Amino acid sequence: MAKKLKTAKILAEEMERAASDLEDCMIKRINAGNIPPPLKQATIDRKGHDKTLLDSTALLGSINHKLTVVGKSVVVYVGVMDKAVEEYAWTQEFGFPMDFDSTVANESQRVPTRSYIRAPYDENIDRISSRFEQRVGERLIAELTAKKRK
Repeated sequence: MAKKLKTAKILAEEMERAASDLEDCMIKRINAGNIPPPLKQATIDRKGHDKTLLDSTALLGSINHKLTVVGKSVVVYVGVMDKAVEEYAWTQEFGFPMDFDSTVANESQRVPTRSYIRAPYDENIDRISSRFEQRVGERLIAELTAKKRK
């Protein structure tokens, strides 16, 4: 009896890897502490430093990823997973008033957009997608080759 290919398992594992890669990109962007625009002097004086989005570890700790199976599809979520910091997180990502069309601040915002989700996604998705496709292809070919030998 022929063994079934582990296609679903391979896809899920590589989706997990890709989601983890994107999560790491988001965390690195926050840890860099230099998401434009720079903080105002009054904010620097109050905080005691000039790093953006590094007031506490709450935002960093809320960045995560998860895979969910919906019917025959796998849905990947990457971003803020903690409801306790959700309002702060979205205010930083979109600014206030919120601007859903841009990943950079605009003059009309009281709180400027500091994109730590959309910008890293835009900057890294081509690389992550290419790696995903390459790894899935290599693993499927390796499995098919191994099955032919048996």
